[in-house]
Amino acid sequence: MDLARAFTYIFDDEQWVGKIAMLAIVSLIPILSFATFGWLVALIRNMLDGYPYPLPDWDDFGQKFIDGLLIFLVTLIYSIPLFPLILLGPLADTFVNTQGGEFVVFTLVCFISLFVLAYALLISALLFIGMIRYAQVRDFNVYLQIGQNLRIAMNNIGTLAVLALMEVIAGVIFALFGWIPCIGWIVALALGVPVYGHLQGQAARQIMGAMGDTF
Repeated sequence: MDLARAFTYIFDDEQWVGKIAMLAIVSLIPILSFATFGWLVALIRNMLDGYPYPLPDWDDFGQKFIDGLLIFLVTLIYSIPLFPLILLGPLADTFVNTQGGEFVVFTLVCFISLFVLAYALLISALLFIGMIRYAQVRDFNVYLQIGQNLRIAMNNIGTLAVLALMEVIAGVIFALFGWIPCIGWIVALALGVPVYGHLQGQAARQIMGAMGDTF
């Protein structure tokens, strides 16, 4: 996976200024920012299709908004098992005022934190595989084929691990930009999605190559 290419490919497109400027503006507008995720899906699709300049245009804003909204909805669906944890707040307050209650609460918090972390990683993997498949077929049902998505994720766990590592490194680089007032913030905002998107597109191509027709 080529981290440097994820940063440099943007400038190969002669229209990169307009595309990235529009991306930055849209990402700052509530509700309309759903289109940012749709733009990400389009970027992955363009990379899977082998476009030499994969930065998507904005001529189909409505479709990008819908695609992004679907990602938001499926994330909510995946998160349903976490909702009961909200009820544990009042329960913790009850225990903390009893003898040995602090230990019980501490143990409970530890287990819940580990569960949430593990489940968040699972959701991320399922969502990413769903995005790849949706980018190909534009069928919302592929997000809900959890068993098949999980199987694909497990068969490509190495690629997903490398992707996660590359995204962490990219995050560190953007954090360094964040130390530069104004200009650094703008750079991090404008380039974050296309950089992460290119890394995800690289991973998607590797997964597609490994899975072939069984994808």
